[in-house]
Amino acid sequence: MDQILQSSVFGISLLLFAKLAIGVFLAILFLQTGLDKIIHHKGNKAYLEDYFKQSLLAPLVPLMLYTVTMLELWAGLSAAVGMALLFLRGDGSVLLHSAAIGLIALLCLFFGQRVVKDYAGAAGMVPYIAMTLFSMLVLGH
Repeated sequence: MDQILQSSVFGISLLLFAKLAIGVFLAILFLQTGLDKIIHHKGNKAYLEDYFKQSLLAPLVPLMLYTVTMLELWAGLSAAVGMALLFLRGDGSVLLHSAAIGLIALLCLFFGQRVVKDYAGAAGMVPYIAMTLFSMLVLGH
């Protein structure tokens, strides 16, 4: 395993390349979804109010939307900053924390889908959760 991690691609270590790719993945994932919630706020809010209308979470939709949006933006922005710090200083701690913040956002979404019994939607979250967990393991190495 150590021999693989000591390999290089494009003149940089395989591990550094993988960490930078994780940063790109996290930045794209969370910045796009966070910004979409801001740009299309009315539509997202209306969708979520309808989505949760039959659940105990219905009165919390505005707070949930705000919270998830902030978590996603925080994760995406810190992933972008984390990539720069990793590349320039070799410090991956910000990138690792961005993955943890992103995981919290994903778990919030997963929880909401399970509450409304949207099992197919919740199942669709599993690959993102798994990738983010895997990312944390790689970033922690």
